[in-house]
Amino acid sequence: MSDRTLLICPGATKAGTSWLYRWLHDHSACHLRAVKELHYFSSFDSAELAKKTAVFESQVARYQAERDAAVASNTDWKIRNMTRRIGDTGDLIAALNGDRTGDAGYARYLTQSAPDGAIVGDISPAYAILDDATLARMASLPFRVKVLYLVRDPLERLWSHVRMHAKRFLRDGQEVVSKSGFVLGRILNKGHESHITERGDYAGTIERYARVFGDDLKVAFAENLSTDAGQKDICAFLGIHHEAPEQRDRSHVGLSIPFPEQRRRATVKMLADQYDYIAERFGPLPANWVANRAVLA
Repeated sequence: MSDRTLLICPGATKAGTSWLYRWLHDHSACHLRAVKELHYFSSFDSAELAKKTAVFESQVARYQAERDAAVASNTDWKIRNMTRRIGDTGDLIAALNGDRTGDAGYARYLTQSAPDGAIVGDISPAYAILDDATLARMASLPFRVKVLYLVRDPLERLWSHVRMHAKRFLRDGQEVVSKSGFVLGRILNKGHESHITERGDYAGTIERYARVFGDDLKVAFAENLSTDAGQKDICAFLGIHHEAPEQRDRSHVGLSIPFPEQRRRATVKMLADQYDYIAERFGPLPANWVANRAVLA
């Protein structure tokens, strides 16, 4: 096993992974490339690989246009930023589409230009639903692999994911408030949009990762990320010193749409197993978890 540590963060979706990426990206003890979600372990399927490659190629084109604009305006910092994004994303496309035997290309991508001893990372919420065989492959990488899984109040995470999904798939003539309510209704009444609930299956994800990684798995509350205590706890897990983030606020905050109160009890009831699992394994719960869980009392 290598002396270098690889941090894998498999989500949960809408539980603070973007904030975590920005904090660790700027941390002097870490080396994270300019792409947050690498999707290496979620793109072995040829169709999924083609889909992710197209997304990354589109991003490169956008970065190139932004760099051209920065050159025209003589904005040096943006020229440097876009040049790095273009290079890192291009390298990732090559790693994803190259020879994956032994995952050597992935390891090279992670460590390229990394200072000695720096922690490298892959923060991809899509990894939350990986199967045991893929996790075993991840564990066999030539790194000390540590897994950090973020959990957020189940109802708040679900509603944030619903709003994101509604906005992303909004059609002409629709508005996001009613579309969000429609999507939530499909989940509660018909079990549809299963990818949203799967990404919030804390018990399933944690049990799979625990079987493979044991003590190298840490579960942390998203609600504690902005606190010194929460950050120091993560730093201790990674074996690095604490550096306060420049940004305290959450990243990618969704549209501010109030949760439909008439559906709160039914939603918490659907998510009761997730509340119970986290309470029993990782309690005490943050205040917002307690308040939402109390709806069933």
